[in-house]
Amino acid sequence: MTSYIIVFLILAAAVVISYFLAKRSMRDFQEPPGPAEQYGVFLVRLPGAFDENLLREIFSYAKPKIVAFERLFKGNENALVLYCPLSFEKKFTNLQLLELEDYSLVINSKNTLAWEIVLQKRKSLLSKIGESNKDIDFLDHLSLGDEDQVLYQVVAQPDEIRAEDSVFQVNMRLIVVAIDPQNRAHIAKEIDKAISETGFLMRKKTSHSSSKIVKDYRKRNFIPQEVTKFKTTQDKLIVLLK
Repeated sequence: MTSYIIVFLILAAAVVISYFLAKRSMRDFQEPPGPAEQYGVFLVRLPGAFDENLLREIFSYAKPKIVAFERLFKGNENALVLYCPLSFEKKFTNLQLLELEDYSLVINSKNTLAWEIVLQKRKSLLSKIGESNKDIDFLDHLSLGDEDQVLYQVVAQPDEIRAEDSVFQVNMRLIVVAIDPQNRAHIAKEIDKAISETGFLMRKKTSHSSSKIVKDYRKRNFIPQEVTKFKTTQDKLIVLLK
């Protein structure tokens, strides 16, 4: 009888260990949008052209259907950038896309604080975002020095593209770049506070370092819903990008 109990305990321990290893592996699973040589970084010179119809057209055209939208802030200036297939430049002329060198490659990780943004527990982005002007304005009132930067990334993949209410899985990352560590911490604290005050977004509690998140930002890695579920509709995705 004792030998059966020992065998049972060993098997049970093996199952538990396998479960946690699988869970950890899934948690760390991410994938890039596509082959790097087929993708590029593009400045959107007409960001006002973005609307729900164009967003639906973008994801209907993209293969694979993962695109990174990035807002860049430096001093008093800001810009909207796409990480997308090279073919977008000729396809979406109404955005007046201009291919750039990948700015993320020159970021010095030592001068950064970076984190992921997720939904607060039991909150639904589908119902909350867009209800007021304060919803997503945590980056609209930044006070940055001339060399300070904030990089905000939304990587999106549609669950299903439909005529009026396409649903997307999104990943959000944010990087503060400042040489002075105190200034860097101050900017990050102010943004973190503003994110929490939205009532539905929060800084993800994670063991990942800033340098790891910067690497994921550079690769535009996509995290599937099985790891971190964060869904929104096309109209609310537009709000996230403004």
